[in-house]
Amino acid sequence: MKLLEDKIAVITGSSRGFGFAIAQTFAKEGAKVVLAARTQQTLQKALDQLVSQGYTAAGFACDTSNYTEVLKLAEFAVSK
Repeated sequence: MKLLEDKIAVITGSSRGFGFAIAQTFAKEGAKVVLAARTQQTLQKALDQLVSQGYTAAGFACDTSNYTEVLKLAEFAVSK
């Protein structure tokens, strides 16, 4: 059994850099990951990469400094 199996992880800033590395590591450990980033285009590239590696991932473009968008991100994560 993997460390994060049957868990869902929401990772902000996850379209590149450290955020993407964290998302990839969580996915390798069995988590279903929800990537969040401001830019849809870079978010989609990150999602495509994770999915092509066989991981379960979904993405949501949002600005985490906006409370309303964060609520929508939470609702999206729960729905997935």
